[in-house]
Amino acid sequence: TVTFTAGSSSAKTFTVTPTVGGTLTLTPTTSNSLLTNPSALNYTVNEVASGYTLTGPSSGNVNVASTNFTITANGPVASNTTFTITYGGSAKGSLTTQTVTLSTGSTTGTFTVTPTVIGTLTLTATNSGSLSDPSALNYSSNGSYTLTGPSSGNVNAASTNFTLTPSAVVGDTTTVTITYGGS
Repeated sequence: TVTFTAGSSSAKTFTVTPTVGGTLTLTPTTSNSLLTNPSALNYTVNEVASGYTLTGPSSGNVNVASTNFTITANGPVASNTTFTITYGGSAKGSLTTQTVTLSTGSTTGTFTVTPTVIGTLTLTATNSGSLSDPSALNYSSNGSYTLTGPSSGNVNAASTNFTLTPSAVVGDTTTVTITYGGS
């Protein structure tokens, strides 16, 4: 409600605080017939993000940049919003916090990760706005290993050493079972 007091010709202001998106039609009507009512005014209410998702690959190779992880807001962000990605798990290694900023009105941002440790990496996202944060995401950092050693030896004599060498630091305890057969 806006009131023009007797003797005033000053403009009056007001605001609206919509709770849903869509079009509001503002229709003023006076309490008497002394003022002619103006035409209604349409006001478009834009939806803004209330949450977001974090999606991306479930695995990749150690020491190789992943394909894109994507932050997707469920609507345009109302203001510049910074998303902070933190890492945990056995493949964390020396990874440090990473940030992605969505500009006002945008909905998506991407980033990659390059684990240096073989194992499981847990990605957790938080934001500088008031958006609901998603659950953490797991990423398997895969590696390989080599087997080297002698190509021959004598019957009833222990061989010289064989060696298993991982391609990177192993973050999770991993047991390798050696089987052998032949004549």
